Amino acid sequence: MVKLSIIVPVYNVEKTLRRCLDSILTQSFRDYELLLVDDGSTDGSGAIADAAAEDDGRIRVFHKPNGGLSDARNHGLDRARGEYVCFIDSDDEIAPDTLRPLIGMMDGDADCDMLEFPVSQRVDGHEVACFRPAPKSYGSALEWLSAYGFEHCWACNKIYRRSLTAGLHFIKGKVFEDVYFIGACVSRNPRIAATTR
Repeated sequence: MVKLSIIVPVYNVEKTLRRCLDSILTQSFRDYELLLVDDGSTDGSGAIADAAAEDDGRIRVFHKPNGGLSDARNHGLDRARGEYVCFIDSDDEIAPDTLRPLIGMMDGDADCDMLEFPVSQRVDGHEVACFRPAPKSYGSALEWLSAYGFEHCWACNKIYRRSLTAGLHFIKGKVFEDVYFIGACVSRNPRIAATTR
């Protein structure tokens, strides 16, 4: 089994997709599959994804009719084979050497089902912190919620144990679809941890 499934929805992002892919493919952690879900792109995004897959056997590309972000993520979730799952949006990137320590933390704590990590935004060429959690292991999902968990319930700043997400989907057509997905995860009372890494 591959260790991590990285799901990237792709829709008309030819200007940012290569940067996103480079940030993933240059990670020091290598035991992953990269699922690129082309959600009916009408620009060159699909071709960029196909070319990347020709160069790297860890990349799997799926072309499907346009169904929206939730549908694209669900398409990837249903085909993921990793022990863990994460989502990266195609106009985002991950910092160098992000994945190795995160996977190490998950491997080192068999009770951890979801690990959240910092988020930054680039403003005028500078990194600005959007979310910097304190390192913590929560005793229950309720404890995470009581610590204002829903104020940072983005899907893309977390590593999930795939067993936690089994059978779950993003709700198509919903605004703030991440909230509903994280809510469904939390309803299973997972063990949640946060890291400053």
